[in-house]
Amino acid sequence: MKKSIYLLLIVLVTGLVSCENKDAEFEHLDYYTLKTSFVYPDNARDNYVFLFNGDTLGGYSVYVPANEAGTLEVVEKGQSTPEFSQELTLSEHTALQFIKLTGQPVALYEADQYTTFSVNLSYTDGEDPSLYTILFNGQELTNNETTYIRADQLTGTLEIQKEGEVVSSQQVTITPEKALNYLQLSETEYLIVPVSDETAPEEPMSKVRFFYFSEGIPEAEEVELTLYYMYRDYVTFENVATFTMKPGEITDYVLVDWTKTSDGDGQRMRAVAYDLKNLTTGEILVDHANQDGGNFYGNISDNFARNTYKFATVQLINNGTYGIIPIGEIW
Repeated sequence: MKKSIYLLLIVLVTGLVSCENKDAEFEHLDYYTLKTSFVYPDNARDNYVFLFNGDTLGGYSVYVPANEAGTLEVVEKGQSTPEFSQELTLSEHTALQFIKLTGQPVALYEADQYTTFSVNLSYTDGEDPSLYTILFNGQELTNNETTYIRADQLTGTLEIQKEGEVVSSQQVTITPEKALNYLQLSETEYLIVPVSDETAPEEPMSKVRFFYFSEGIPEAEEVELTLYYMYRDYVTFENVATFTMKPGEITDYVLVDWTKTSDGDGQRMRAVAYDLKNLTTGEILVDHANQDGGNFYGNISDNFARNTYKFATVQLINNGTYGIIPIGEIW
């Protein structure tokens, strides 16, 4: 009986020592995580696979034995030649970010080597935006969306194509983290709308500026624009600002408070109304108080105030219509 007990104790002790040795051995086997991701574009991961020493990395994070040398490759799906290949030895947890620009192979993303910008193009009425393609130095851009480019390639050709045919081409210099804002005048003519260093207004106000073209207001070499707050009763107005303008010139910004109420009776502001006078002929082109069938000419309604932009640029046209080019963020 005593021999059986001794034998059992020996087996238990041996087993415990064996387990401790295995645990200790595992603890000394170092593994590091290797994380891979794309900074730009958002869907790039769907089109590429990552390989380490020929083995596919199934997820965004994998474990790799410490100090194990290997080759990291990024291969487009359906292709055999890697767009990116680099020898790698992990000595710590590593996260690698990649970027894929149009016409260029996949590259490691380093923040100081890239920057962002956007092109905001406002099309004329009747144009189908899906027929147009915007490119900068051959890199296809998405209208009104942020694009990454190399920080050392900020000057180049901005090209607009319609159904594959170039309709506009001009040299531009990108300002990092800013937007290029264009207004389409015709299929082949585009006006760049400059962005100033104006301080953003307080929420929910807007800073708005105005311009016109001779095509929109014929025979007007210079006009006078007077802005008013129009209140809910349609007959109460408050003068806001007056500008003189020539074709293609853009006024200074004027602050618009979409929550403004009238003095005395506290009516809420309904819209920004305006007068437009041809200073060459003296003709009143737009009269803020001219009502026709219940509609005011020169009435810039608060339609876009419901999604209030910090900044906006408004094109004035002879018949009292207008086009709004929102610039910047929505409150």
